Amino acid sequence: MPIPFTCPHCGTRTQVDEKYAGQSGPCFQCGKTVQVPAASGSQTPSFDASAYSPTPTAPAKSNKLIWIFSVAIMLLALCCVISVPMAIILPAINATREQARRLTCENNLRQIGVALQSYHDAHGCFPPPYLVDAEGQPAHSWRVLILPFLGETELYDRYSFDEPWNGPHNQQLEQEMPPVFRCPSADPALGLYDTNYVAVVGPGLLFDPSQRVAIADVTDGLEHTIAVVESSGPSGAKLPWMSPHDPTHMALNTKVNGVPGPAISSDHPGGANVLLADGETRFLSDAIDPQILQDYLTIGGHESHQPLDGTSIAPSGDSNVSLDANTGEADTPLDAGEEATADPAAP
Repeated sequence: MPIPFTCPHCGTRTQVDEKYAGQSGPCFQCGKTVQVPAASGSQTPSFDASAYSPTPTAPAKSNKLIWIFSVAIMLLALCCVISVPMAIILPAINATREQARRLTCENNLRQIGVALQSYHDAHGCFPPPYLVDAEGQPAHSWRVLILPFLGETELYDRYSFDEPWNGPHNQQLEQEMPPVFRCPSADPALGLYDTNYVAVVGPGLLFDPSQRVAIADVTDGLEHTIAVVESSGPSGAKLPWMSPHDPTHMALNTKVNGVPGPAISSDHPGGANVLLADGETRFLSDAIDPQILQDYLTIGGHESHQPLDGTSIAPSGDSNVSLDANTGEADTPLDAGEEATADPAAP
């Protein structure tokens, strides 16, 4: 009659023929020496491991499941240990990167500001928003006119004022957009050669299509007058960098990041950058009063000029910008036909 037997080492249960009662030998599962319980009066030969008749029980499988479960718990704990600090560190890394991109954006605007001031020194006025063709239509952008003052004289010399900005020759230059016209935080969905920095065009503004504006005309003070604004993201102007069609004052949504566009907008969290006529930049909060922006867009409205988004603004007359005060005024829009001269933008 078979004797039920459980290995004391690995827990494997088997049925052993009674003739091996009282004998010892290796366990067929773990190989360790075991002894079958003795049956009274039995006399049997040496223990034979083949006498085991294992039953289809699952102690071994149970041990494997325990091991797998333990490993799974350890891996889960390891993931928790890694993910918690990463959840803290990654936002900080992203914030640092965005801060660096925003500083680069501000530096781009400052370079544009220096170019505007250099243009004024050379011509006695700020550049017009555009030059017109024979039919009086906008043909060439102010961004093209300031290229020599951005270190892009070679690109400027290859630009043709004998055809529109999007003519067959000039279109070949589109892909050579200077990096200074693109914010590093710009939405990748933006056109590859679209600019993020635009002028606001209209009567009484720094970019007035009806006259050339000089420093003497900015009676509100350079530090109280917006020159160039950031315009990107969903509310952006979506303007190719050579295009002369900057947003007009009437069309501009003066709520920062407001919809519909075009608006003063950006891909920076919480606001957008603007360039003042004195060459300084300001970061405008989404919550700034649109009326304050209206006041800063005009050059001679004599408004109270509250600080932009709580940033301290120097009183009028304290600007340290050294610019030629020559007015150089003209009462009519510039005609692209004048570009036959050595300097197309010369007054």
